[in-house]
Amino acid sequence: MQRVVDLRATRERLGLSLAQASDRVSIPEHYLAAMENGDREVLPSGPFRRGYQRQYLEFLGFDPSTPILDHTLTSELADPRHDPPYSHTQTITMALEEIPMGRLVMSGFVLTMVVVLLLRLLFEVAGEPPGVEAPATAAVEAVTEETPPEDLSPGTMPTSRLRIRAIEPSRISTRVDSQDSYRGTLPAGEIIDLEGREMIEVFASDLTTIRITYNGERIEPLGNLSKPRRLVFVQD
Repeated sequence: MQRVVDLRATRERLGLSLAQASDRVSIPEHYLAAMENGDREVLPSGPFRRGYQRQYLEFLGFDPSTPILDHTLTSELADPRHDPPYSHTQTITMALEEIPMGRLVMSGFVLTMVVVLLLRLLFEVAGEPPGVEAPATAAVEAVTEETPPEDLSPGTMPTSRLRIRAIEPSRISTRVDSQDSYRGTLPAGEIIDLEGREMIEVFASDLTTIRITYNGERIEPLGNLSKPRRLVFVQD
């Protein structure tokens, strides 16, 4: 059974503050706090959210697919304010009020089962009712047999496409599916087209000098663009 990782506890166990972790992993501090607290509304959507999560898990020494503990749920369960106290009289009254409803639901379920069994028995004794045609099982089976199996060969797997265009000379490096693909200074006006099946990574010294398009959509990274950044794009 795969265990759930507590990001906050792991970071604190490593002796790192939120600011120190943000500086080392190159992810804005408020995004790290949102991941640790399970606040999905603060995190960006799409490949950036998955990329930040994979990057932070790898930084803390975990597999990128490890599930993360959601503190918003645990805090609600642990907070006694969510469980207002009841007197013994209130508890007994509530239990007495719930008993008739439970019996009513159970009685309805039993009655439904009896009706279904009676109908099945009548159909078995009298045969199929007039005017009802038998289901075309043979035709369905024939169509199913003629349908070719889905081609799952590597050549048919969906791919992600990423284009990098240099506005000014920019020092970058790229990895496609964990393999290095480019490293150096991209001259102004030059374009790099990348295609991957699992993950595309871009390491840029200054994001203000390049333009990135992912699957035909212009990407606008958040945070400090002039600071060296690592962007991770994961196939949906």
